[in-house]
Amino acid sequence: MTQKVIHETLALLEAERAALVAGNYAALADMRGRKEACLAALDSMRGSTELARVALAAQRNERLLAAALAGLKTALDRVTTIRASLADHGTYDATGRKSRLAAPPGALQRKA
Repeated sequence: MTQKVIHETLALLEAERAALVAGNYAALADMRGRKEACLAALDSMRGSTELARVALAAQRNERLLAAALAGLKTALDRVTTIRASLADHGTYDATGRKSRLAAPPGALQRKA
């Protein structure tokens, strides 16, 4: 049973790694229940030398998840900056009064 739990956990962690690398964050939510079950089964195996492989895989995924979160935060900050700059665009009319140029909703364009 020990080897089966280790194998299932390593397979799950590999699937999690693949989802993180691919940016498939929806798949991570789907894995939650299975991951909790594996962790519960592994909890009874404390002190086992076989857990080292699982720990290394989990640490790798932890670093990937932290990098993904940092990337998402950076992207969100950039979109916020772009939206703020769109709101600040203005011009002056013939009498010298400042007039705002309103960007229509959804004016942010995506470019490949």
